[in-house]
Amino acid sequence: MTNDTSPQVQRLQRLLSYLTQDPGNDLLRQDAIAVACDVGDGATARRLLDERAVRGEMPALPWGFLAARAALADGDLDDALRQWDALAGDVAVGVEERMLAASAAAQLRLRRGGPDAVAEAARTLAPFVDGATPSSPLPDAAQAAWLRVEHHAGRLREGLDWALAREAAGQLAPEAAGVASLIAMDANDVAASGRLSRIALTALPEQGEALVSAAALSLVDGQPEAALALNERVTAARPADGRAWTQLGAARLMALDLQGARVAYARATELMPGHAGSWHGLAWTQLLLEDLVEAERLLDHALEVDRNFAETHGALAVVYARTGRRTMAQDALRRARGLDAGSFAAHYAQALLDHPELAGEDMVALATRLLDGQQLPNGQRASSLLGTVRRR
Repeated sequence: MTNDTSPQVQRLQRLLSYLTQDPGNDLLRQDAIAVACDVGDGATARRLLDERAVRGEMPALPWGFLAARAALADGDLDDALRQWDALAGDVAVGVEERMLAASAAAQLRLRRGGPDAVAEAARTLAPFVDGATPSSPLPDAAQAAWLRVEHHAGRLREGLDWALAREAAGQLAPEAAGVASLIAMDANDVAASGRLSRIALTALPEQGEALVSAAALSLVDGQPEAALALNERVTAARPADGRAWTQLGAARLMALDLQGARVAYARATELMPGHAGSWHGLAWTQLLLEDLVEAERLLDHALEVDRNFAETHGALAVVYARTGRRTMAQDALRRARGLDAGSFAAHYAQALLDHPELAGEDMVALATRLLDGQQLPNGQRASSLLGTVRRR
């Protein structure tokens, strides 16, 4: 038992005290198990279940759900998954409860990961979601789980269309709207992402995906203080979310906090070692800190992760140009433009090659003029971001 004195822990202690006086009270025991799970005391939850099992039959509702939660709280993911799967397939259990169990099983599979996790999660939910019309009522948990499966599978357009159809039919639940907002962001539908995140956060102010979407949109809006505050909040709420740390790195860059950006991007690379963009962000931060050797090392690693990311080739062109390797810079620049003619880093590198005599503020001013024709999704000129990366 933890020494925590939070209200929930204190409540659990009171419930356990009551149970010693009335051990046959199932409602009291169920309440104690649920609270134990809430505070992460899986060992106590499982002990209470074992004590009840000695007294005889335990119907799937609610004991099966409590057993799954207790296993999850105790870190026994395999047992939790077995419990959820059993409930999802139990025809004696109501359809909505079976859907909730299937949703929990699907999300646990996504959490555990592995090569077949997404396909297995989809198979778990398919019996309940396939064939459902946009106007068919579905529990929020089932909608959110299905959209997370679509997102993990990379079916962005399919997932977003599914969510938008339910929204149009008045059947998109708040949690699902939050997941859909992140799908919309990744599908480059900024307007839909903003609308869906607002729907989710109005009902659920701490909804995870909606917060990440709102934080990303704050970067697009180009308001340093608001972007920094929101992205700091997201990483505090989701410390294991690599994407949140990448966004915080960008927000700190926007706020001119280069050392803070370096810390955030470094954390993102730890959590998402296969995400080239995070390595690229860390490299740009080192470049802006004038550590060109480390920036080049990081960019070389980013190329090992993904050789087809134009911004990495463009950033290498910047490093080569800054260190006088003009031929290498031109080669990297060609590769960047071949992948993306509008690459920000490629434009910046070209400015350095065209005007090697310039440095510091003059160099930024020239790149600003070159980028004046490009626009961000919110209509602002891309050059508006250049002023945010000047060194202190």
